[in-house]
Formats: sequence, structure tokens, C-alpha cells
Amino acid sequence: MVKTLALVLCLALVLPAGVDFDTVDDVLSCGSAADIDNMTPMTITWRMRLDGNGESLTLGGIILVKGNVAYSDFTALRQRGSADDLNFIVNGTSGEISQAWSISTSTVPKTYVLVWDGGIANDSVRLWENGVQKAQGAYGGSTIGTQDDAAGNLCIGNRDSDTARTFNGVLSCVAIWKAVASANDIAILGAGGGCRQAVRQTSMGTPLRFWPMDDGVHGVAVTTSVMDESGNAGHCTPSNNPAFEAIQVGY
Repeated sequence: MVKTLALVLCLALVLPAGVDFDTVDDVLSCGSAADIDNMTPMTITWRMRLDGNGESLTLGGIILVKGNVAYSDFTALRQRGSADDLNFIVNGTSGEISQAWSISTSTVPKTYVLVWDGGIANDSVRLWENGVQKAQGAYGGSTIGTQDDAAGNLCIGNRDSDTARTFNGVLSCVAIWKAVASANDIAILGAGGGCRQAVRQTSMGTPLRFWPMDDGVHGVAVTTSVMDESGNAGHCTPSNNPAFEAIQVGY
């Protein structure tokens, strides 16, 4: 009994549930290799505990962004303004597409799957929360011209320049594929459960990038790389002391 309790306590110390972004300049910078430039089509999955509004009340908090440091020619997934508005946007050379969904804060993490088929129709970008598709919200744009997000790093939780768009909450189990998830893939990812098992069971193969974000100690600042387990060496460099979060129900 004592040994079992000690093992549980040990696991609780070394297996955090993700990275906690404190809304004040935290960021993970994950490189700009050619294989993550201009990804079309795209499937992204992530687990998120949304705690409230992002750092910028006008621009919100970044979940994931790839592109220009001047915030043009970019692909972004962000909590826009208030905490109840999730936005995916692709800004190209002559326009943009943008889709939004209503979400809510929570005390436990939720699992999300976003699929962009590369098109420009209202339903070209779709979102599932815990396996249930979210109703489409505000849509903007009819063309993006040439997608061009190559000039800039892929970042999680913020941008790595002008770091005033910090996410507010905990992120983990982030994976990206250059593919369209099937209904079965979405069901597997949306069911939650073990992060690695879910990501590896899909029909899309090995993701381009995969950050479980459980490679630190709860409550301790992230000071070394957050490891990419895709095999493509997209490890993330932390800045401004994001911290590892504890295990929670839902992970």
C-alpha cells in the first residue's frame, strides 16, 4: 500500500498534463522547417483547458501560429478577444479565410480536432469538441490568393515576437497532419484517453509535428525544449517561463 501510494505521488510529480500559459508573454517557439510551411490540407488536434480571456482583448490569445512576425501572411488558431470565441484564419497574399466558433471556459481540459480541407467554402474549416462537431460561426473571405506563412516560426501559446498575445490556460497533446481526418480519425482523437495512443491510431500516419507536452515537472517552469515526438525534430524552445501543469481528469 505504501509503495503504491509512493508510486502514485511520484507519477503526479513527473507527468504533468500540459503547459500552462499565464497570459503574460509566455511562448513556445518551434522552428520554421519547410515541411510545416503552407500546410494544405491540415488537421490539428490539441487538448485545452481554457481559463479566460487572452492577453490581448482585441487580438486574443494564440493557440498556434505560423507566419510573418508582422502578423500578415500567416496561419493562426487563436482565442479571439473574449474567451468564448475560437478563430482559425489563413491570411494569404491577396485575402484571407476565417472561421469562428463559440467555446467556453472549463475547469477540465477538452479535446479539439480542427480540419481544413484546403478549400474556401464556409464549411471548408470544421471543428470538433470532445468528438462533437461545433456549429459554424462567423465566416469571412472568399480567396486567399497564394497561401504564404513560410516567413516565421511555428509558435504555441503566443507569437515569438511582439509577445502580447499570450493564451490563457493549459495546452497539451498538440499534433498536426497535412491531411484530412476521416470520421473515424475524429472519433479516435475526440474520445480523449491516452494522448500518444490516440494520435498513433489514426489513419493519417505519423503527424508532421507532435508535442505531448508531458516532459516536465508540475509547477516547474519550462526551461528546456518541449519535445516533438513526430521524429521530425520540431522541438519547441520556451521563453518567459511557461510552466508545466498537473495531471487532471480528461487527460
